[in-house]
Amino acid sequence: MNQYILFFCSVIIFFTLFYLLNEKKVEPLTTVLSNVDPQSNLVDSVYLKERHDKLLELQKKLSDIRDVLYKKKESDILTINVKQKTHDDKKPDHFEATIEKLDDFSNILHINNPIGSIGIAGQPGKKGPTGDEGDEGDRGEVGHCGGII
Repeated sequence: MNQYILFFCSVIIFFTLFYLLNEKKVEPLTTVLSNVDPQSNLVDSVYLKERHDKLLELQKKLSDIRDVLYKKKESDILTINVKQKTHDDKKPDHFEATIEKLDDFSNILHINNPIGSIGIAGQPGKKGPTGDEGDEGDRGEVGHCGGII
């Protein structure tokens, strides 16, 4: 009998404590601003939606550009034309590079390589060994051998 009384008392105390703890209001972790205007929330949401739409449009355009580029060869997109300068060109010791645009995804890059300017002549070198004797050339017409005309 003592056990039953102790059990009922403990259950009543448990429920009483549980009730008292739940009655107490618990403060939320986030603070609520009471002076927020609903109209400003609407303006912000409209602005964010416009930005989102612009980003989606930009993403679609970039995807279209990627598809076009994947279908082209590298040589169709950029062609490089290299030429060596001569001494007759203007500024033969400077690089020149120009880009010719054929369409949106096709360009030609023209590069003119410098050769430098002609310097002063150096000192003559030593005379080298004599080469092999060459073939005899054609004979000319027979003239007046020792005769005076």
